Amino acid sequence: MSPTESLRRDHALIEKMINALKTISVLLKNGKQIPDSILNQAIDFAINFTNTCHNGKEKESLFPTLEKKVCLEREVP
Repeated sequence: MSPTESLRRDHALIEKMINALKTISVLLKNGKQIPDSILNQAIDFAINFTNTCHNGKEKESLFPTLEKKVCLEREVP
């Protein structure tokens, strides 16, 4: 799997979590109780997957590649 495909899959997964959090938010606003285990899993996902794994891929792979591409394009007349 290419690095960009991996990032696309990450984005799809993150989007699913955002949608789940929107649903949780509506339920909470309507006075429903959400089990701590569900909230803890969402927090864990945000910290360990989004912040650590996904952002690490972007910082280590995507951003340097994009920076090189921009630098090369500036050099080409």
